[in-house]
Amino acid sequence: MSLFKRLLGKEETGLETIQADADLFTDLQEHLPDQPLIRLRPHEDNPGLSNAKGLIRSLYHYRKDGYGRNDSPINSFEIWFDEGEVRFYFHPDTREMKNSGKKHFEDQYPGTRMVEEQDPFPEINEGDYIAAAEMTLSNHFARPLKTVEGPQSFDRDPHGSLTSEMVVENERTTAGERVKGEKVKMVVQVVFQPISRSWSRGGLFGTNLNDYADDLKKPKQKGDSMSQFMRAVVGLEPAMREPTQKMRKSARMISELKGEPAFLTDIRIIGISPYDEISRQHVGGVVEEFENFNNPVTEQTLQMRRLNEEEIQTTLEMAAARDLPSSTLGKISAMKDVLTVPELAGIVHIPNKDIHTPNVDWTKMEKGSGVPTSIPGLDDVQKEMQASVDNPAEAARAESEEDADSRMVAVDEHDEAAEDIDLTIESEDDVFEEPGSGLRSAADGRGLNTDQAIEEENEEGNEDPGSQSSDSTEPNEESGEDSGWLDLGLTEEEGDEE
Repeated sequence: MSLFKRLLGKEETGLETIQADADLFTDLQEHLPDQPLIRLRPHEDNPGLSNAKGLIRSLYHYRKDGYGRNDSPINSFEIWFDEGEVRFYFHPDTREMKNSGKKHFEDQYPGTRMVEEQDPFPEINEGDYIAAAEMTLSNHFARPLKTVEGPQSFDRDPHGSLTSEMVVENERTTAGERVKGEKVKMVVQVVFQPISRSWSRGGLFGTNLNDYADDLKKPKQKGDSMSQFMRAVVGLEPAMREPTQKMRKSARMISELKGEPAFLTDIRIIGISPYDEISRQHVGGVVEEFENFNNPVTEQTLQMRRLNEEEIQTTLEMAAARDLPSSTLGKISAMKDVLTVPELAGIVHIPNKDIHTPNVDWTKMEKGSGVPTSIPGLDDVQKEMQASVDNPAEAARAESEEDADSRMVAVDEHDEAAEDIDLTIESEDDVFEEPGSGLRSAADGRGLNTDQAIEEENEEGNEDPGSQSSDSTEPNEESGEDSGWLDLGLTEEEGDEE
C-alpha cells in the first residue's frame, strides 16, 4: 500500500474510487435497461421479514431456452439512499415480471404503493467520487448463510443496521467540511436469477449436497501430509479426528437444502459523493454490516471482493443494466454465489418500522384508505381538555360560540335567495328527513333547525308589551327576513362580517 493511499485512508477500507466525468455518464446511459424501475413505498406496519420467504419463492420463475440454457428472468432488488431518504426498488427483467412482480409485492406486503421511476439510476455529477464493492460467499455455496427461519435465523431484521449505515446525516470530512446528505448517494443492489433445482443434485460444479454433507460427518486425518507420512514409515495408523458436534449440525443444515429453489446472486454496493473519503467510508460500513448474515455453524458469510478502477467501471455498467456477468470467467465466478430461498429472503425483502432507520420513504396510509386533511394534534386536544377544567365558564362560552358559528356556516353554505330563504339543502344524493322533526336535512344527516334553546333565550330577552308572540319567531317568508340572524343576536350586516 502506497503512502499516498495510506494518507487517503484506503488502507483502512481497502476500497478504490474513480472520479466521474461526462464519458462515464454517457456510458451508463447506454446500459440502462428497457423495463422501468419500480419504486416501492411500503407501509411502516408491513409484515417485514416474516413474509420475505413467501416473496422470494413467488419470484422463482425458472425456464430454459430451446438449447437447454437458463433463460430465466434476471431481476434486482435495490435499496437507495438518495435525496436524503432511504428508498426501496424492484427492477423486473421483463414486462411479464413487471406485472407478476407487482402482484407478488402487493400480496406479501399489503399497502405498498408502487410507482414507475423516471430516473433508473442515481444522479452522478461530474467530479463525484464513486466507490464500489461486491459481496461474495466466503465458503462453498453448499454451506448456507443465516436464514429467515430455523435455529440459525435472524434475531432482528438485518436491514436495520444496513440502512442506518447508508444514511448520511450531520457528518464532516477530515478537513472539517460539512457533508450534506442530499449530495451523497448509496446503492445496495441485489441481482438474482433462478437456476434449475438440479443444483442440489450435482448440477452445479458437480456438487451433490448429500455427498457434501456426508463428507463433513466422516473422520478426518490429523496433521499435515508429512506427519502422516512419518507415521506410515514407523508403521503407525493415520491419526484420525472425529467430526465435531458443530460439523454434524452443519451437515444436517446442508442436507435440508436439497431440492430448495435457488438463485445465482450478485450483491453490489455503490457510494457516490463529492468527497472521496465519504464514498469509501459508507461503502466500507455497509460491507461490514453484511457480517450480520454470518452463519456460525456452517461458517458461511459474505465477504467483500475488492475492485480496482477498471472493475469499478464494469460494476457500474452492470449495475445500470441490472445484469449478471456475461463473460465465461465472470459466469464461472458468479456461479459460486448460489443462495436458496431462505438465504436470499434475508437480503431481498421490505423491512418495517422496527428497523428504526431515519428518513425512510414510507407511505403514510394503507392503499385505498383516506385520512382527513386536518386532524387535531394530541397536544391541542389535551390543552382544550385542561382549559375546560380550569375555566368551565369560558369553555362553555367558547363551545356556545363555536356551535353558533357552525350553524351560521351551514346556512351560509346553502345557496339561498334574498327574498325566499329555504333551509333545505339540495344535493345529488337523496334528501333525508330528521326523524320526528318534520324538516328535511342534508344528505350527510345534519339538520338545519335553529337550536330551540337559543330561540327560547332570545325570545325572553326580546319580549316587550308590543312584541309579537313566541309563535312569530318562524322565518317570515313574505318579508324575506331570516330569523336566524336575529336569534344569534346579530344584524344581517354583522352576520356577513362574521
